[in-house]
Amino acid sequence: MSRELEAVDVLLDDGRFLAPFQARFTARGGRRTIPMESYLRLMYLKMRYQLGYESLVAEVNDSVSWRRFCRISLSDPVPEASTLIKLTNGPCHGLAEEVHAALVQRLAEKKVLRGRQLRVDTTVVEADIRYPTDVDLLADGARVITRTMKRLQRGGLAAARPFRGAGPTIRKAILTLAKGLRQADDRKQVTRASVTGEVLSVVERLVCRVRKLRQDMEPELTEQRAGVHRQVAQLDTWIARTERVIWQTHQVLGGNVHIKNRLVSLFDPDARPIRKGKLNVAGGTEFGYKVAVADEERGFVTAYAVYAGNPEDGTVLVPTVDRHVALLGTAPRAVATDRGMTSGGNERALSNRGVVRCSLPRQGKKGPTEDTRWFRRLQRFRAGGEARISLLKRQYGWRRSLLRGPQRTEAWVGWGVIAHNLTRYARLEVLAA
Repeated sequence: MSRELEAVDVLLDDGRFLAPFQARFTARGGRRTIPMESYLRLMYLKMRYQLGYESLVAEVNDSVSWRRFCRISLSDPVPEASTLIKLTNGPCHGLAEEVHAALVQRLAEKKVLRGRQLRVDTTVVEADIRYPTDVDLLADGARVITRTMKRLQRGGLAAARPFRGAGPTIRKAILTLAKGLRQADDRKQVTRASVTGEVLSVVERLVCRVRKLRQDMEPELTEQRAGVHRQVAQLDTWIARTERVIWQTHQVLGGNVHIKNRLVSLFDPDARPIRKGKLNVAGGTEFGYKVAVADEERGFVTAYAVYAGNPEDGTVLVPTVDRHVALLGTAPRAVATDRGMTSGGNERALSNRGVVRCSLPRQGKKGPTEDTRWFRRLQRFRAGGEARISLLKRQYGWRRSLLRGPQRTEAWVGWGVIAHNLTRYARLEVLAA
């Protein structure tokens, strides 16, 4: 193994990293699963090298050193990609936070992580969705409803058999829109509104038909198997979300473009548009989840949290510091943030928790302490948090979560933090050797 993997392997030998898995896997019977020490190491390699599940399995299968790191002998098969996916989304769901807590406490015991100075910032982890437009959302609704109805037809429901989708009509309208966007700006807006109205009327008629067919299905469901019931429940979900898209499209065509809690994806309904002033995204708006992150002076991430929606930055500061205190047992001596988190209430709350120096620059006129040497030093330290977030986005999966929903996004973010902290520790150990 490389020296980096050796350092990570020795650290992960601690039994506390398997304790969360032991508490979760208590059943004595049922189908056998893979060893959790192998799963933990496989997830580290996945997030460390940004591999897909299939690529991860292929790389581990062909590498003797990676097999040794993952505790998989040459005579044993590497777990299937589907096994890792089911574990991540099923029995191991939510364990990343507990593994992260064990890692932070172990690093603090080894006196590698200090936690005397803390910088807190927020960023956006994008959801795995395409840029939302009204026409695309309506087309998605029609597509998933049609697909579910086809499955119910194959499942044997008589009420689903006379159903026909509207896919060709919608595709023709979208093609017309694509050609119309090459026109001048005044004509472009007219074409967009016209095509949106056409697709809206088609999807409205489709949903109305499906609603009637759904009522006709009810007498048949008592004799159907569980799989059909799941498909019908899924159909109800798609109908409800498509009706929400229809409502908000009517609002937009009526002139109301500012819709509160607007649905931007049928597949990830909790994702929200968040403006962070970035120039590298369309209009400065990203679609996903806000994440608060805190790291200390040696670069280890000690606390993180995923928020649905777009809460004020000032409301996430104190809870993030509380997570840091809960893991390490002591408050940091100094905390540095940007202006977006500054408020008198936050400064008093941090002081009550034992923080000696709060480098929270005021908005507008400078405060009396902002010209002091320690305040400026902490602000220079805070600027390094931008580089930490950039590193997490570029190398540890924070740019886009491939798991949907706030809970699964939190798991994705958590595994990225674990991989980052383990890699940071290994590099410090290599440098010290």
